[in-house]
Amino acid sequence: MKVDAKVPHLPPALTDEQGGGSGWKLLTTANDHVIAHLIEGNLLSVGIETFLDVSNPSPGAFLKPFGDPLAPVAIYVRIHEFQQASLILHELDHRPVNPEQAPSRRVRRLWVMTLLAVLGVAVLILLEIFDFAPCVVGAFCL
Repeated sequence: MKVDAKVPHLPPALTDEQGGGSGWKLLTTANDHVIAHLIEGNLLSVGIETFLDVSNPSPGAFLKPFGDPLAPVAIYVRIHEFQQASLILHELDHRPVNPEQAPSRRVRRLWVMTLLAVLGVAVLILLEIFDFAPCVVGAFCL
């Protein structure tokens, strides 16, 4: 048996003389650990073995000795499962959007409250600038 040591942080790919092997291929790079584990869970649920490369190649990585949860994570799958894994990843990425789904009432209420607060502050500032109201914030009184 030969051991393939091209990439030192990956599990070694064992190859015998008949041409069989257990090589790994890069499927995608997730933005952070949470997304990487979500993708890994979806792939494991259909029986696809994954390997997450959480090594951080950035120059400041030594400042976080226990890992950086916001660092990109490379997701590897077995070569013989790459096509199936890429199809599953594509299905996860392209879910149909429901155009009739309206934002929830809570989100609408938060937007209305934010808009009213901004308008209220703007009105108070304008009233103070033009001397229609007593000076509350000294920076806006001329």
